[in-house]
Amino acid sequence: MDFKIWNSSRSEKVIEVFLYPNSTHLGKKIEVSATISDGIKLMKEKGLVEVVDWIGGNVSEVEPMRDVFISYLGVNHSVFGINESTVWTGFANAPMTLVVEHYLFISENWELELARHVMIPPYDWIQVYARQRSELSPIWAGKINSWSSGNWTIVELKPPETIYR
Repeated sequence: MDFKIWNSSRSEKVIEVFLYPNSTHLGKKIEVSATISDGIKLMKEKGLVEVVDWIGGNVSEVEPMRDVFISYLGVNHSVFGINESTVWTGFANAPMTLVVEHYLFISENWELELARHVMIPPYDWIQVYARQRSELSPIWAGKINSWSSGNWTIVELKPPETIYR
């Protein structure tokens, strides 16, 4: 398990927790407990994580899709500081049980979540949100209506208020 504590722009703390289950956890639920104190307040939280036995998606297959969004952000939202030189670590972050695959890409300061609708054209959309890792909610979202059409025009969307990984 890894974790990182961020100071958000709203003077709150954002805590990221990364779990790395192994084969002994497959099909089981892991209870995660956290006790946090700032010297004044003490907070205890628990969560249950179900470890699903599944094969992750092919991250290298969706990197070109991610890169189209990164290029767009570099030109149209340069204030974010996301561009072709940003280094990303990517992984599939949800079981591939439906027709939408989910991938998470993390840089030093940003998180991009890419959702890929695995269908025949013209229903093969790609959707991405961008979230500063120090914040709870994404600040940007966009969509390509059909990847295989070759028309990779990005339509900006209202970012989701809450996210699930």
